[in-house]
Amino acid sequence: MTAFRIFLVLFKSLVFFAPSVSQARWADLEDAPAVVKEMKWHYYVKKDGSFRLRIHREIEILKEAARADYGMVRLTFDPVLEKFKVLKAEVINGKQRTTVHKSNIEIKPLASSGPGFNERQQVTIVFPDTNVGSRLILTYEKEELHPAVPGLFSEHFMLAGEPIENFKVEISSDIPLNFKFNDPDSYLSVSAEPKKISYSLKKPYFRKIVDEQNAHFKATDYLWIATTSIAEISELPINTLKAYQKEIDSPLPASFEKVLAQAKLISSSTQQIDYVTSSLADLVRYVGDWRAVRSGYHPRSLNTIAASGYGDCKDFSVAAGAILSKLGYTAHASWIWRGQFTTFSPLDSPALDVNHAILYLRKGSDVFWIDPTNRASYAKGIFPDIADRPVIILNPSKPFFSRTHRPTAADGVVEINSEIDLSEDGTMTSSGTLELKGSAALPWAGSQLSSSKKSLDHSLIRWVANADNLVDWNLNEYDLHSRLVQDLKFQFKTKEIWRPIQTSAGMGIMIPGPYYHGYFRFQRNNRQSGVRLDTPLTLVRNLKIRGRPISLKTKLECLGETPWAGFEKKVWLDQGTLHFQDRIAVNLSAIEADSIPSLEFEKFQNSILLCLQESVMILK
Repeated sequence: MTAFRIFLVLFKSLVFFAPSVSQARWADLEDAPAVVKEMKWHYYVKKDGSFRLRIHREIEILKEAARADYGMVRLTFDPVLEKFKVLKAEVINGKQRTTVHKSNIEIKPLASSGPGFNERQQVTIVFPDTNVGSRLILTYEKEELHPAVPGLFSEHFMLAGEPIENFKVEISSDIPLNFKFNDPDSYLSVSAEPKKISYSLKKPYFRKIVDEQNAHFKATDYLWIATTSIAEISELPINTLKAYQKEIDSPLPASFEKVLAQAKLISSSTQQIDYVTSSLADLVRYVGDWRAVRSGYHPRSLNTIAASGYGDCKDFSVAAGAILSKLGYTAHASWIWRGQFTTFSPLDSPALDVNHAILYLRKGSDVFWIDPTNRASYAKGIFPDIADRPVIILNPSKPFFSRTHRPTAADGVVEINSEIDLSEDGTMTSSGTLELKGSAALPWAGSQLSSSKKSLDHSLIRWVANADNLVDWNLNEYDLHSRLVQDLKFQFKTKEIWRPIQTSAGMGIMIPGPYYHGYFRFQRNNRQSGVRLDTPLTLVRNLKIRGRPISLKTKLECLGETPWAGFEKKVWLDQGTLHFQDRIAVNLSAIEADSIPSLEFEKFQNSILLCLQESVMILK
């Protein structure tokens, strides 16, 4: 599904969790590689919701890197659904103004990205003589011939990225418009009439955090604007709602009927849903798009889906819904923004901020959020890329907003049990089990359908051993062909090179802290953003170490339970065997910036870093 969300300038954030520096701050102009001197958008909205958009922008190059980033522009459009025209492309160097020659403007078909195929074309514009100090001017026009949702105009965007000196949006419409915005620092000037709205900046805008890693952005810190032709989500065009529900209520093709017949034999709701979605994945191949059609955001018919053997998110949602509705579930297609690390709009607006279709199911008091496009089937939980976020339920009687489930640390558990022998020859052997429960097993369901066992072996063994030090290892036989998410248990044996740690108290063996412990190692001072974690998860390690005498005067024990994480570690000696147990339960997918300066969080951070830090056990 094509995204409605628009970013003026996309920004990137780092994905690793090394400690942040303490000089984190909001960026100023000196940090920017380029500055947007002027940006103007002018919309003319037609009665059917389609529109013509003219964009004018002028960018000044401030640093060397921006010569490459902005010296060549690539834009795409769908020739079946849109018209595109470059009106002006110029470079200004001092008093010299150079028009981009037609030979430097190329329009050609674009190879489809990802699975599937479509009719998109790419416009490439190369600006000549682009240097630091150059100003690049581009004006182009796009006309939407057929709206994605007939009868609806909707734009929803956030300003972020490079500094903007002048920005103006003008919308003239044949139909009444509604708008909302988030402007915490009073940047925006708004002029509004029923069919004409104008937004402009009262002062230069630059909101970007620098020198911070694992940044989690607070949506309300940024400028958001939403404009739409409906006042409430319940006013979504009925023809679009009916287009989805019509297919869900339609008779099933023969291949889908066979799935229904087998599903009727299953009594458990989660097992029944998983059987339907996994069987559907065997029958229909997921593609991200199909050849451009005028139906926009509408699904194809069940018969077309079954006959073609492929479909996109809209098709999968109605196909799964059609089967499950005949098993007694209330089923409605739903629209959502899919993506694991995303900043969601703070606006309570019906302006669409979606890029994906999923399935809402209800049976009695149980509600399920099902994404049938995934390789795995997991009705008893939720996939991280659709979890804990707004969703629009396309109920023809009355569409409404809801929110998908928030996962908890108890939903996914990784447990490692290992017995380790330290030998005199500088190696250590270990044997034990690796258990993946609940959502922790999700990435592995059906993994042998697309990956070799050798590749999976290497990925699994990294949970229990340092791959760089391995001499020999093996895992028991297993089968990961099933698409159904189920608890997994692997038996392993390893032989590693053992390198003792030299300390002032003697030689020792180091036990690293648990993986997720590293997320909490960052500087609190001057932290501007929150901290992005990962999907909530619990990691447990139970280790028994023998083979060399170890010095431990007293039993070690520490623990804590907080809203951010629970943690625990116990270390003791029993008849020459060292017992080492630790646990970390990450409760949230992100730490909000507001909580980081608090005394409560300071105590938590100090406690978890001290408790779960790397341990060195001294050898006698």
